[in-house]
Amino acid sequence: MKYPHTSLTVSTNLQALAEVLQWFSQFREECSDPVFWLQSEISLVEIFTNAVRHAHRNYPEETPIDIILNLQADRLELKVWDRGQPFDLMAYLQTLPDRIDPDREGGRGLKIIKEVSDQVSYTRHHDRNCFTMIRYFKS
Repeated sequence: MKYPHTSLTVSTNLQALAEVLQWFSQFREECSDPVFWLQSEISLVEIFTNAVRHAHRNYPEETPIDIILNLQADRLELKVWDRGQPFDLMAYLQTLPDRIDPDREGGRGLKIIKEVSDQVSYTRHHDRNCFTMIRYFKS
């Protein structure tokens, strides 16, 4: 079986989310666990919308967001590249309460990503940031 390694570049616009989801959905058949796939899709939505709303908040719409999907026999690896200011994701995750108030406006997305992922990071590379999420398939 050949495992996809593919990428997509979209503009800094929440309306590009439809394109992102359509692109991501074409790889759904590579995953036999529908819950795993749905959690991964929700995580992608959260990562992408955070890049648009926060990292690129003061950037023009033409500023690209690069998304890379790498599926392997044992894992799904997702990378979302933005050009915003550096952000200490790990420090922020430590400030989140164990339980998120359902009426709270923000903070739920990163909590979900942290809970469903095996590894997460947000690192600076030259003038860009990379949010990486790795999830291992359960046997």
